[in-house]
Amino acid sequence: MGVTVQSTMYPFGEAFTVTSEGTTSITLMTLSADSIVTGVKVEIITTATGSANLSVGAGSDADGLIAASSATATNGTIYGDAVADLGDDWKIASGASSGYTMMPGGVLYVASTAITFVLSAAPTTQGVYRISIFGYHFA
Repeated sequence: MGVTVQSTMYPFGEAFTVTSEGTTSITLMTLSADSIVTGVKVEIITTATGSANLSVGAGSDADGLIAASSATATNGTIYGDAVADLGDDWKIASGASSGYTMMPGGVLYVASTAITFVLSAAPTTQGVYRISIFGYHFA
């Protein structure tokens, strides 16, 4: 059997600096169908005050990539560099019903999917965060 279709995948690395907007979800980017996310990191640039958790999600799963983590941690705190920081999308062996499948080294999103950042509660003062997303997509 010969090769019938050859598709090229291209790496991407996107960094977003956002100021939180209370509990309003912020869409960072929309992945094209069949994209693979290989890593997500969140760095606190300016600490929020009050009590709130941050999360990064995909589609309807608000904390699928980075699970609820303190939005009021000190400047320079990084989430996504430890297994405990990772959301459910990384931990599910097969998620066909939710539109993603765990891949060795990444998460495959079979449909176009929005990547979002959100806080669990409105902090007293908003924080500033740098979110970096890495992966591959088809041209």
